[in-house]
Amino acid sequence: MGRKAKKPWTMPTWMEPYRELITDTGGNDVEELIDDTTTIQVNALRAVLAVSVKAQVRLLLRLHEVDRLR
Repeated sequence: MGRKAKKPWTMPTWMEPYRELITDTGGNDVEELIDDTTTIQVNALRAVLAVSVKAQVRLLLRLHEVDRLR
């Protein structure tokens, strides 16, 4: 049985004002890095960029959930 295709991640509307604050993208789109599955063995730099961006997005999501964003 084949794997079901995962829907690409899109930045929520409320997060758009914070897009410019997300750093360490290496010039890549935030969405591309969130969906990236590159391993450290395949492309170490891209994998590190993806991990960094995912952590920043998770922090924004947590702050939004507890109503700490203006």
